Amino acid sequence: MVTTDEPGITIYGGRRGTRANLEDLARATGALEGAARELEEAATRCVQAEWHLSGVPRSAFQVDTDEVVARSRALAALAEVRRSPVSPGATAAQVTELAEALRRAARLYLEAENGASGLLGQLSRWQGWIVGENPLLLVGGVATVAVAVAGVAATGVVAAGVVVSGVAAARVVVSAVAAVGGSGAGSFAAARSVVMSPYFMTVPPLPPRQSSVRSSVPSATVTSSVPFATFPGRSPADVVRSAFARLPDLVNETLTQHAAQIEALLSGASAALVALMPGPQRFDPTPVRDAARLADAVLGLGPDRPLTVIPAIETSHPSAPRDLGDVVDRLAALYPVVGGTPGTIGVEQLDHLDGTRSWVVEIPGTQTTTLGVGTNPMDMATNLRLMAGLPNEGTALVTKALEQAGVGADEPILMVGHSQGGMVAMALAGSSTFAARYRIAAVATLGSPVANVSVPRSIQVLNLEHAEDFVPTTDGAPSPDEPNRTTVRRELRKSSSPQDRLAGHSTPDSHLVAVYARSAAVVDEDADPFLDGWREAASVVLGDGSATVTAREFTGVRGP
Repeated sequence: MVTTDEPGITIYGGRRGTRANLEDLARATGALEGAARELEEAATRCVQAEWHLSGVPRSAFQVDTDEVVARSRALAALAEVRRSPVSPGATAAQVTELAEALRRAARLYLEAENGASGLLGQLSRWQGWIVGENPLLLVGGVATVAVAVAGVAATGVVAAGVVVSGVAAARVVVSAVAAVGGSGAGSFAAARSVVMSPYFMTVPPLPPRQSSVRSSVPSATVTSSVPFATFPGRSPADVVRSAFARLPDLVNETLTQHAAQIEALLSGASAALVALMPGPQRFDPTPVRDAARLADAVLGLGPDRPLTVIPAIETSHPSAPRDLGDVVDRLAALYPVVGGTPGTIGVEQLDHLDGTRSWVVEIPGTQTTTLGVGTNPMDMATNLRLMAGLPNEGTALVTKALEQAGVGADEPILMVGHSQGGMVAMALAGSSTFAARYRIAAVATLGSPVANVSVPRSIQVLNLEHAEDFVPTTDGAPSPDEPNRTTVRRELRKSSSPQDRLAGHSTPDSHLVAVYARSAAVVDEDADPFLDGWREAASVVLGDGSATVTAREFTGVRGP
């Protein structure tokens, strides 16, 4: 894992990632073991040669002086080699020991990495599965928390103007949750981190309000060490209104600052949902996909309506894209909010000077929050089916568009998608059916939950995520560290750009394609070697920027 010069950017995975380095270590171990075997064979041949030279001459009656001298010199040389600390035998033993040490180190490192990586999510999944298999635990937990909250509320009312401070309430709720959770450190730990957020623990003051009734309770200052406090000129209703007024800030702060905890909570909740199915359910280490499939079955969101893909009449000939930032800028222009046609993707044909041809596919994200209603296929129903790994209209749109564009089987493709578009690109990259027809060289996703999608090693993937964007966490798993998958994680709040720092304080803004376009430009300027693998694959498609481009748009329309 490497942090670049730009503040707030962390890169892991790719050819220089942990997994890649471990694979290199395994190859080095194999090479050392091969060298040790050859050295052992050399040592054996030295012994055989010494035995042969020490034998009886060809004729005991015809002694060749020169032969005797040569034998003596050869024996002396062999003896010197065998006695040397770097003899073939000694060196073979040392190389074998080094190879074994490297193998043990790689195994221990991998075990440690697997144990530390996703521990919170693993605990959350186990906890969710246990609760789902034993629903009474959930009922008891909810009842305990409800009693605690009711007690807090009752205390505030009885106190007649004395209200419980945010800190005290948080401590009561956390204690109740901890009592139910016992030693569970998964989803309860995540909930505890959210509850202890500064936004939750403080109540913003309202302007002073005149009251006709003088309070008989002395005023006090709200501090974290005082469980009860009064607010001069404010009734309990004022305090409640203030708390609810702060609720959007609490939600925003939670989503932007607790990505790992949210990821674990979603994973645990999915495990509980799957485990609630009738009959004993086997523990699933990746429950989000199964939960999405369950939701799809309940809602009946299958792609039963026909999808028509309509090519735009006009084509354009823009300049050739040179890097990821150029492609993302064109992707952003496809959104309806900036004048694009709803449900439209971009397909660019690049004809290079050497006679080869490549393609760039730009796939926007979700454009409507409906569930299978309306004509635009880029909706929440497609999101759910993509998450479930089921046939969907997003992948159908791209496949039909490539067919109409005339993409050849041996012509490399670069797919770039934002949000849902990244999910579509990864689903196609992981499809054996699609791979049999088209050649994907590289994929780039922007703010997409694609950690659970597996793709062939021949395809280089770049996952660009904002730390404040909770959308990539909705798959319940961190992006994998693999030789062909590079993850760039950017903390907008630490950016050198005031515009991006401001976006980092808003959950919706941190997911905007315009913000991701600026992050893509930052990645283009980064010379980090972790990005080399993806850049090399993308350059196969983009070339040197001298290609002639024919840009087309294809619109998916869902039938009645």
